[in-house]
Amino acid sequence: MIDGAREVIVRLRDHLGLVGFISGRGIHDLIDIVDIPGCAYAGNHGLELQFPDRPARIAEAAQPWLAAIADFADHWDEALLVQTGLQIERKGATLSVHWRTAPDPDTAHALLLERFLPEAHARGLVVTWGRMVMEARPP
Repeated sequence: MIDGAREVIVRLRDHLGLVGFISGRGIHDLIDIVDIPGCAYAGNHGLELQFPDRPARIAEAAQPWLAAIADFADHWDEALLVQTGLQIERKGATLSVHWRTAPDPDTAHALLLERFLPEAHARGLVVTWGRMVMEARPP
């Protein structure tokens, strides 16, 4: 957070009653980054929610897909990941695969398109793309 932002957010929270943060990061990473009590947090693009003084929870619509996400995460060949420089980020309700540090980004991206994209779709998962990241999430 930039200098002075925390103090401004606390004043806003105290004035408005509720301030929330929404991120594609997992909720625990988001909370660690912001770390302002009394705020609401929505991680994993809203699939994980935490309101003040309540525990974090995964959205009800995503619950039936948690096993498919976990199975997809467990399906990856560790040796292939190391060889291609792909990095898996298990985020609970979603799974992200990054290739920004891959020695050959084009080969890593091609592997995602050819092998792992069809496997995600076969499990009924939706795949979205960002800057050198593929994310599998519930439909």
